[in-house]
Amino acid sequence: MIVGTGVDIVEVSRVRSLVVRYGKRFTGRWFDALEIEYCSRKTRPEEHFAARLAAKEACFKALRLDGNAPLCWKDIVVITSSEGAPALLVRSTALKAAEQLNINSFHLSLSHCGAYAIAMVTAEGSGRAGCTIQSKDFLDEPAME
Repeated sequence: MIVGTGVDIVEVSRVRSLVVRYGKRFTGRWFDALEIEYCSRKTRPEEHFAARLAAKEACFKALRLDGNAPLCWKDIVVITSSEGAPALLVRSTALKAAEQLNINSFHLSLSHCGAYAIAMVTAEGSGRAGCTIQSKDFLDEPAME
Protein backbone atom coordinates (compact mmCIF):
# COMPACT_ATOMS: atom_id res chain seq x y z
CA MET A 1 0.00 0.00 0.00
CA ILE A 2 1.28 3.48 -0.84
CA VAL A 3 1.73 5.47 2.34
CA GLY A 4 3.20 8.65 0.88
CA THR A 5 4.66 10.26 -2.22
CA GLY A 6 6.98 13.16 -2.75
CA VAL A 7 8.47 14.97 -5.70
CA ASP A 8 10.95 17.83 -5.84
CA ILE A 9 12.81 19.77 -8.50
CA VAL A 10 16.06 21.66 -7.89
CA GLU A 11 17.84 24.23 -10.06
CA VAL A 12 21.33 22.96 -10.80
CA SER A 13 22.69 26.52 -10.98
CA ARG A 14 21.53 27.17 -7.40
CA VAL A 15 23.40 24.11 -6.15
CA ARG A 16 26.47 25.07 -8.21
CA SER A 17 26.54 28.50 -6.58
CA LEU A 18 26.19 26.97 -3.08
CA VAL A 19 29.05 24.55 -3.75
CA VAL A 20 31.24 27.36 -5.10
CA ARG A 21 30.40 29.77 -2.31
CA TYR A 22 30.40 27.40 0.69
CA GLY A 23 32.26 24.29 -0.52
CA LYS A 24 32.64 21.60 2.12
CA ARG A 25 30.54 23.59 4.56
CA PHE A 26 27.54 23.13 2.25
CA THR A 27 28.20 19.56 1.13
CA GLY A 28 29.11 18.41 4.64
CA ARG A 29 25.87 19.75 6.05
CA TRP A 30 23.54 18.21 3.46
CA PHE A 31 25.26 15.05 2.22
CA ASP A 32 26.66 11.81 3.58
CA ALA A 33 30.33 11.06 2.89
CA LEU A 34 29.34 8.39 0.31
CA GLU A 35 27.22 10.92 -1.58
CA ILE A 36 30.00 13.53 -1.53
CA GLU A 37 32.55 11.01 -2.80
CA TYR A 38 30.24 9.82 -5.59
CA CYS A 39 29.23 13.30 -6.79
CA SER A 40 32.77 14.67 -6.58
CA ARG A 41 33.96 12.04 -9.09
CA LYS A 42 31.57 13.30 -11.74
CA THR A 43 32.35 15.80 -14.51
CA ARG A 44 29.37 17.94 -13.42
CA PRO A 45 29.09 17.21 -9.69
CA GLU A 46 26.48 19.93 -9.19
CA GLU A 47 23.93 17.94 -11.24
CA HIS A 48 24.40 14.90 -9.02
CA PHE A 49 24.31 16.94 -5.80
CA ALA A 50 21.11 18.60 -7.07
CA ALA A 51 19.51 15.21 -7.78
CA ARG A 52 20.35 14.03 -4.27
CA LEU A 53 19.05 17.25 -2.74
CA ALA A 54 15.78 16.74 -4.64
CA ALA A 55 15.64 13.13 -3.40
CA LYS A 56 16.06 14.22 0.23
CA GLU A 57 13.24 16.77 -0.09
CA ALA A 58 11.00 14.28 -1.93
CA CYS A 59 11.58 11.72 0.83
CA PHE A 60 10.76 14.37 3.45
CA LYS A 61 7.45 14.97 1.63
CA ALA A 62 6.74 11.22 1.35
CA LEU A 63 7.27 10.92 5.11
CA ARG A 64 4.57 13.61 5.50
CA LEU A 65 6.67 15.60 7.93
CA ASP A 66 5.77 19.20 8.60
CA GLY A 67 8.30 21.98 8.22
CA ASN A 68 8.95 22.02 11.97
CA ALA A 69 9.89 18.33 12.21
CA PRO A 70 13.48 17.85 13.40
CA LEU A 71 15.42 16.12 10.64
CA CYS A 72 19.07 15.88 9.72
CA TRP A 73 19.35 15.85 5.94
CA LYS A 74 22.26 13.41 6.19
CA ASP A 75 19.77 10.88 7.63
CA ILE A 76 18.36 10.46 4.11
CA VAL A 77 21.07 9.03 1.83
CA VAL A 78 20.91 8.17 -1.86
CA ILE A 79 22.65 4.82 -2.37
CA THR A 80 22.79 2.09 -5.01
CA SER A 81 20.54 -0.94 -4.61
CA SER A 82 21.83 -4.45 -5.26
CA GLU A 83 20.20 -4.13 -8.73
CA GLY A 84 22.20 -0.96 -9.48
CA ALA A 85 19.25 1.45 -9.20
CA PRO A 86 19.20 4.54 -6.99
CA ALA A 87 17.69 3.80 -3.60
CA LEU A 88 17.23 5.48 -0.24
CA LEU A 89 18.83 4.65 3.06
CA VAL A 90 17.05 6.30 5.96
CA ARG A 91 18.36 6.38 9.49
CA SER A 92 17.88 8.11 12.83
CA THR A 93 15.03 10.66 12.76
CA ALA A 94 13.99 9.76 9.20
CA LEU A 95 13.91 6.07 10.13
CA LYS A 96 11.75 6.83 13.19
CA ALA A 97 9.30 8.78 11.03
CA ALA A 98 9.15 5.84 8.56
CA GLU A 99 8.55 3.40 11.40
CA GLN A 100 5.68 5.51 12.76
CA LEU A 101 3.99 5.26 9.34
CA ASN A 102 4.82 1.53 9.04
CA ILE A 103 6.81 2.22 5.87
CA ASN A 104 8.86 -0.78 4.80
CA SER A 105 10.24 0.42 1.45
CA PHE A 106 10.91 3.48 -0.65
CA HIS A 107 11.03 3.71 -4.43
CA LEU A 108 13.21 6.46 -5.87
CA SER A 109 13.50 7.87 -9.37
CA LEU A 110 16.10 10.53 -10.25
CA SER A 111 16.66 12.56 -13.39
CA HIS A 112 18.73 15.60 -14.30
CA CYS A 113 19.67 17.72 -17.25
CA GLY A 114 21.83 20.82 -17.49
CA ALA A 115 19.38 23.11 -15.72
CA TYR A 116 17.27 20.96 -13.37
CA ALA A 117 17.31 17.81 -11.27
CA ILE A 118 14.14 16.04 -10.17
CA ALA A 119 13.35 13.21 -7.78
CA MET A 120 10.21 11.20 -7.10
CA VAL A 121 9.80 9.08 -3.97
CA THR A 122 7.02 6.61 -3.23
CA ALA A 123 6.79 5.17 0.28
CA GLU A 124 5.15 1.78 0.73
CA GLY A 125 3.82 0.30 3.92
CA SER A 126 3.14 -3.32 4.62
CA GLY A 127 0.73 -2.76 7.49
CA ARG A 128 3.20 -4.49 9.81
CA ALA A 129 4.89 -2.80 12.72
CA GLY A 130 8.55 -2.02 12.26
CA CYS A 131 10.66 -1.03 9.32
CA THR A 132 13.20 -2.97 7.29
CA ILE A 133 14.49 -0.20 5.04
CA GLN A 134 17.87 0.30 6.70
CA SER A 135 19.98 -2.43 5.15
CA LYS A 136 23.76 -2.79 5.22
CA ASP A 137 23.53 -4.56 1.82
CA PHE A 138 23.01 -1.20 0.13
CA LEU A 139 26.03 0.56 1.58
CA ASP A 140 28.50 -0.41 -1.15
CA GLU A 141 28.42 2.91 -3.00
CA PRO A 142 26.14 5.86 -3.74
CA ALA A 143 23.60 5.64 -6.53
CA MET A 144 24.55 6.11 -10.14
CA GLU A 145 22.11 7.86 -12.44
